[in-house]
Amino acid sequence: MAYIKKVRCRVCGGAKATPPRTAYVYCDYCATLADYDIQLAMEAQTPPGPAYESLQVALTPRIEEATLKNDRDALFELQRELIEKHIELCPKSYSPRIGDPRYRDAVLEYQATIATYAAFNEEGKRLEADMNHAIRTLRWLGNPMQGVKVRPDTFWDLYNAYRDMTESNMDLVETEGLLERHPDDLTRELALRLGRSAFVQGWLPYLDEATANELLDATGLRAVYDHVPDPKTVRRNCGQCGHGLETVEGAERVLCEACGFVANTAAPDIDCRGCGAPVSVPEGTRMYSCPYCQAELRLA
Repeated sequence: MAYIKKVRCRVCGGAKATPPRTAYVYCDYCATLADYDIQLAMEAQTPPGPAYESLQVALTPRIEEATLKNDRDALFELQRELIEKHIELCPKSYSPRIGDPRYRDAVLEYQATIATYAAFNEEGKRLEADMNHAIRTLRWLGNPMQGVKVRPDTFWDLYNAYRDMTESNMDLVETEGLLERHPDDLTRELALRLGRSAFVQGWLPYLDEATANELLDATGLRAVYDHVPDPKTVRRNCGQCGHGLETVEGAERVLCEACGFVANTAAPDIDCRGCGAPVSVPEGTRMYSCPYCQAELRLA
C-alpha cells in the first residue's frame, strides 16, 4: 500500500508542501515545528564515524562511574559532550535550526538533561526492555525478494510496549518540568504525536492493509494520510545567509533550512542599498548585514 502523509500545522493549520531538508518538519507558513520525517532520519542515521566512536569509548567509563555515584552534574556534562559531537557529525538527524547558536545551546541542554534523568529512571528502563523484547519476538511473513510483512498477532505486542514506554517517559519529562526547556515550544501532546508519527511512518510499509488501518485508527493519525495539492510558491532570499527560499503564498514566517534562522516574510523584501539584492529580514532584528555584500541594512 502507498500512503501519502499530509502534515498540517498545529498553530495556523497550514499544509506542509515544500520538502524539509532534515527530519524535523516545520510549517511553511509560520515556522512552527509540525512533524518528524522518519525517512529523512533513517537516511541521516549513517554511522557517525571513528571520531564519535572514539569519544563514546572514552566517555563510557566516566558515564558509568557518574551514574553509580549518582553524580548528576558530571553525568549531564558528559552527555552534553557526546550529544554535541553527534550533532556535529549527523546534522540531518537534528533540526535545521541547529545553525542558530541559541537554539543549539537550548537543544544541547534539553537532550543532555533528558539523558541524565533517563539514566536513573528504572521504570523507563524496564519498559524499554519490554519493547526490545517485543522487537526480537516479531514474526515475519513472505520472503525478502517479494517483500516481507509483520505477522499481525506479533505486531500489537510491539505497539503496546512502545505506547507504554513513551507515555511513561513523557510522564517523567512533564513531572520534572523539562518540556519548558525545549526551544520549539514542545508540549506533551506534540511530543507524543511526533513519536507516534515516526512510529507509524516506520512500520506502515511492513504491515498488511488491515493492520495498517488499525494502526492509523489506534494512533489517531488516519486523517493525516491524504493528498495535498501543490500550492503556489514565491521566491525569497534569506536575509541571514542569502539562501534562496521557496515560500508558499501567504507565509508570514519561514524557517531557512540552510542557516537555521527564521525569516519574516509577512513584510516585503528589502532591497540592499549596497548591491541591490532583495532579502527577507531575519526575525527579531532591525539592523543587520546584507548576506551578499555585508552592507549595513536598517529597518525603517
